Amino acid sequence: MIKLGDKRGQGIFGLSYGAIFSIFVIGFILAVAIFAINHFLSLNACAQVGFYRDDLAEEIEKAWSGTAGSHYDDYFNGTLPQGGLFGLDVEKVCFGKLSQDHTGAVVPWTKLDEFAFLNRFSGDENLFIYPPKEACGGDMAGFTIRCRGGNSECMTTDKFFCVNVEKGKVGVVLRKGRTETLVKLSKN
Repeated sequence: MIKLGDKRGQGIFGLSYGAIFSIFVIGFILAVAIFAINHFLSLNACAQVGFYRDDLAEEIEKAWSGTAGSHYDDYFNGTLPQGGLFGLDVEKVCFGKLSQDHTGAVVPWTKLDEFAFLNRFSGDENLFIYPPKEACGGDMAGFTIRCRGGNSECMTTDKFFCVNVEKGKVGVVLRKGRTETLVKLSKN
């Protein structure tokens, strides 16, 4: 007769309690690793929104502080993180002040909660990311672009306008005439 081993140290599946505990520890470590990777990739996407703003501000300052009496006309094409598993799904970037004329502009804010969100801004902001929740949970949804370290108004728009994000690219035209003091942004 064959005698089977003692099963007192085995759990419900025939595995020892140490093996079951090890499986739970491995599962916990994998869950934490996935969370950490997701968190750091979303931080990267948020940083890219900040880089877009900084690059645009740098280009505006370059146009604004050009030689007196000179003309500036250029197209700025910046990059935003694309949608997907770990990217942001930014649809539009809007320029101008919320108090400006919106006539003829396709204003993306259509939901009541988005209008309420806009009320948290001071009114000095002149760059907006839409939808706000895709701008790092709303923390990076509105910016004020100013020159000379934030001390000088340097950009304007004829009216509030939005530009679609296409394949992660957002383009805007920067113009400053010989007699103008502010850089004017427009779609074309």
